Amino acid sequence: MFDTANGTHFATDGLNLLLLEGANSPRLSLFNPTTGRYLPKASAPEGVQDGGDFQFGGSLYYATVGLFVDPVTGAGLGSRLYAYNPLNNGWSSKAPTVVNSQLVGNEALAYDPVGKRLYATIVQIKTAAAGGDPTLLMKLAIYDPATDTWVGATPAAPDQWTGGSEAEYLDGRIYVWRGGFAGGAPNGSDSYLEVYELAASTWSRTPSLSDSGVFPGFRTGGFDVWGVSLSADATHHRLLVKGTESSRSLFVFDTASQTWAVGPTAPYDGGWGASIEYVSGMDSLYQIDGRNSTGTPQGTAVLIQNTNTVRLEITGADASVVRLTAQGAVLGTTYTLLSKTNLNEPHWHQELTFVGAGVTPLAPIPRAGRDTLFFLTSLCGPGNQSPVLDQSSSLSR
Repeated sequence: MFDTANGTHFATDGLNLLLLEGANSPRLSLFNPTTGRYLPKASAPEGVQDGGDFQFGGSLYYATVGLFVDPVTGAGLGSRLYAYNPLNNGWSSKAPTVVNSQLVGNEALAYDPVGKRLYATIVQIKTAAAGGDPTLLMKLAIYDPATDTWVGATPAAPDQWTGGSEAEYLDGRIYVWRGGFAGGAPNGSDSYLEVYELAASTWSRTPSLSDSGVFPGFRTGGFDVWGVSLSADATHHRLLVKGTESSRSLFVFDTASQTWAVGPTAPYDGGWGASIEYVSGMDSLYQIDGRNSTGTPQGTAVLIQNTNTVRLEITGADASVVRLTAQGAVLGTTYTLLSKTNLNEPHWHQELTFVGAGVTPLAPIPRAGRDTLFFLTSLCGPGNQSPVLDQSSSLSR
């Protein structure tokens, strides 16, 4: 049991899902999708305050832990960077964020796997009297993991970053949610992402929600800057945005068509410290509720994409039984096999349930001498949009 307010963050290497817990806690956990439980890992060197982020980058997971910087020196929680090594379950301190010889406060992280660079939003700087450069609040700081050095910054984006920012890499671009109180317009006109083109080193914006006729906005009805979360779905070339407090909407940006749509309604709203993460190895989106637990466990939800990859195949039959195999079943997902015969039955019959494991042979099903239609469903909706008709075998009742 743990709180997830104030800075909870998921991160994944595509197979494993790690959670950096919130409520100023340093605790790190590994999620077990089979049991639905979190397994403790080595704690971070210090707790995650308001802000911060967690991002996989090559072989290590990188963490920022808060926003505060000293207004005169720039030192403090906001400039720190840590790395977690899953191979030895250990943490290490990395170089604090420096741009133009100035310490700055970082927040959201995105990793470019091609250029092998880590990018961070800059959300806090020294005061102007102390020599702070306000244009840095529109730039991303650039970190080289190989040398443990901050090597510069991007050009300025169209908008300024503030607390609550988010960043993700997808297809040669860094997408950034600017944070703060943006995204509150009910018509979705200020709900869009900033886009940094890595090859050209130029900025642009995605279309807004309103450009696609989608509303309300990311933060409509929200009362704080926290709660909007962003994840990249590289498999389907999409950006996924979860709305803030009072919103259970999942916003989906398709990079090919440059359009927004609304996905399935999430079981939880954004809340403080909420996080989402797409895990490519499972083709699934995970969500954790960000509200303060007040002594009760937080909820974790999963959205398994229905891409019609699951199909039924008849692998054998004899005088008494028919044998089926489910191809492409999602690991750990519970499926139900239904059937109808050619007697115009008004209802489906439940044959069996099973847990998916890729290629999954099913228990033999008795024959009955008449044609039978099989249909496969899961907790996330139909697992097969093309039912399999076994015209040579049927079931007894």
